[in-house]
Amino acid sequence: MVTETEIIHGIRKAWSYAEAMGIAEVFSDPSPLKASAEFVGIARSTSATYEEVYLLGLAGGQYNFILADYAYLQFSGRDEDSLRYAYYPNPFLGTSREAVSSLTELRTYVEEGIIDMEEFLHKVSEIRYTQHPPLVRYENSSEQHRRDPRHPCSHFHFGHHAENRWPVRRVLTPGTFALLVFKYFYFTNWLKGELVAGSVGQISLDQALISSKMDCRILPQELFSVEAEAQFSFG
Repeated sequence: MVTETEIIHGIRKAWSYAEAMGIAEVFSDPSPLKASAEFVGIARSTSATYEEVYLLGLAGGQYNFILADYAYLQFSGRDEDSLRYAYYPNPFLGTSREAVSSLTELRTYVEEGIIDMEEFLHKVSEIRYTQHPPLVRYENSSEQHRRDPRHPCSHFHFGHHAENRWPVRRVLTPGTFALLVFKYFYFTNWLKGELVAGSVGQISLDQALISSKMDCRILPQELFSVEAEAQFSFG
C-alpha cells in the first residue's frame, strides 16, 4: 500500500534523484499537492493550451519542485487509491542551454526585485524552442476502474490530451515516476549522475530504478484482468 507518509517520503526521494543528476532547481513542498481550483479548472479545460496550463502552474506555485529547465513535477494523493503524479515540461525552453541560462538570469532579477512575476512569465513565453518533452501524467484510481472497467486503474497519460490512457500493471511510487521521467527526458544528466542512497549503500541511478520498480505493488486481478495482461501494458 502507498500511504500519505510514503508519498511524502517518495517526493523527497524524487528530489534527491534530481539533485544527484544536477537538474534540481527549487524544492517547494514535500507534502502531497492540493492543486487550486483555478489550476484544476484550466488543466481540465478542452480549450486551454498547454502553454496556458504550464504558466498558470508556474506562477501559482502548483508544484512540489522545479527542475533546472523550469519543468515542474506534481505529486498528489492521500493513499494508494487516489494517486496523481505529473511532469510539466517547459514548453518554451526545451533543453536549450542558452535558453536555460537566460531563464536563470531572469529568475535572479525576480529575486532582486528588478522585475515582477508577471513580467518574468511574459519574458519566459517569448523564449521559444521548437522541441520539448510531452506532458506526462500518472494516475491510479480503483474507484474509477470499478465504475468503468474500460478505464485502467493504473495508467499514464502522454501529452496534452486527456483521453489517452496507457495501462500500468503496478502502482507507482513518486520516486519511480520521477526516475522514469529523468531517465528518458534527461538522459545526458542521467549518465553523469552521482550515486544515490540505496538499502545497501550507495547505488547507481539504474540500480535505483530497478529497486524502485520492485517497490511498486502489482495490481490484483480484479483491478488488472487477464485480458488486460494479455494486451500491451507497462509492467
